Amino acid sequence: MTQLGADTTNLEATVRGEQMLRKTPSSERGSIDSRPTEAEATDEVQLTFLIPSNERHTQTFNISDTVQHAKQTLLDNWPVQLGPKPASPSDLKLLYGGNFLDNNTTLDAVKRYADAPTVVHLMISRGKASEKE
Repeated sequence: MTQLGADTTNLEATVRGEQMLRKTPSSERGSIDSRPTEAEATDEVQLTFLIPSNERHTQTFNISDTVQHAKQTLLDNWPVQLGPKPASPSDLKLLYGGNFLDNNTTLDAVKRYADAPTVVHLMISRGKASEKE
């Protein structure tokens, strides 16, 4: 068989394999990649707070907790790698999926995967007292 013939045969086999995958319901397919699965029914969500300097901090919360509760918990347990501690939770803004999260939003709105943290961008407003430090 010529090189062109072998390439064509391989391409046809690949196309047939992809068509078979499309026709087979995902519940009947074996796992074909190692990406995390969609969030299962768990009561926790791991949030990784990412600040503009690329420092990160991960904490676990209950999915029924609000954004306000997450901000207060983060502030109460402020990690040193995130820099000077803000004065209040109102100095913290969480950005997820291109939107600022409302304080009353529950964290189940941001949970994507059962076995991987959800990354939220943490914007910190530094008050005048923090700027003098």
